[in-house]
Amino acid sequence: EAACESLSKRVDLHVSNYGHDIESRLTGKHETAPYNKFSYGVSNRGASVRIPWQVARDRKGYAEDRRPNANCDPYVVTQLLLDAVCSNEKTPVKAKPAAKKSSGGKTTKKAKKKK
Repeated sequence: EAACESLSKRVDLHVSNYGHDIESRLTGKHETAPYNKFSYGVSNRGASVRIPWQVARDRKGYAEDRRPNANCDPYVVTQLLLDAVCSNEKTPVKAKPAAKKSSGGKTTKKAKKKK
């Protein structure tokens, strides 16, 4: 519960980094939570974070954040989750903006000039 409470304090930051067009997928219908509201629950497929019943029973295991899109940057999402759950609330996290896509669908980065 403490981890979920920490996640609930950073909804806007997380949603803005959970993939392009997340608002059209997380409508609150079809076993999804609304993108702008955070919720969690045991075996609740309509919640933002689902806690399996075995985890609730055994008081150990994992929680499933159902919000990230398939097109998210998994490294940014992992950083956000770890920072929200494991870090001190006094130091807010600022995620890096996503890299731009080229016409070929590949992620592009600017080359650094060598001195």
